[in-house]
Amino acid sequence: MKINNKIKPYLVPLVYFILIFSIGAILQIFSKVYLEKPFPNLIFKSFTLLSFLTLISRYKNEKWNIFKINKISKRQLLIILFLFSLFVITNYISITFSNQEDYANYIRENLNSFILIITISSIGEEIIYRGFIQTYINQFFKDNRIISRGNIFASILFWITHLGFFTIMQPSFAIMSLILVAISSIVLGYLKDKNKGIILPIIVHLICNYIHTFMKITLG
Repeated sequence: MKINNKIKPYLVPLVYFILIFSIGAILQIFSKVYLEKPFPNLIFKSFTLLSFLTLISRYKNEKWNIFKINKISKRQLLIILFLFSLFVITNYISITFSNQEDYANYIRENLNSFILIITISSIGEEIIYRGFIQTYINQFFKDNRIISRGNIFASILFWITHLGFFTIMQPSFAIMSLILVAISSIVLGYLKDKNKGIILPIIVHLICNYIHTFMKITLG
């Protein structure tokens, strides 16, 4: 059966995404037998990061100059400040009205390893979703959409991987967090498209996660 040309650009990143994340999850499950936290999670995130870096090196061409940063426009700066404000507000609401004291205590007791995990996670997620998936898809489409097709597809996959919020949060706060994830991913994808690289999204992603960590240990 012939595959529709509009669907083809999405198949390669989707297959790699499912395959790599499945192998990573298996490695994480097996490593839990022998290793304590946070090493299983670290193995999972390191494996997925390195796998997608390998894919980038395989598929990149002269248009894939993603490891650069260009001048930030005023519009991009305003969008970044909006995202930071959104993180502060949602984290404050979550800390004030939800019962996550155990989570806050875990961060305080394991601060160094937690910072290491979120740093690798932030960098890895930008390499996976914006660096490979979004870039791979967008190379097949020549349009001037504000939110590119690659951004939408990458954001859907990014959002799906965060559905686990329902297992660690009250439903209302999980929904709020998932809305924040969706907005964040679209914004980071927009910054990647406009800035022509993933360095800026990586920096913004890191700061957002550091805001989350700082607020949890100081207000939680």
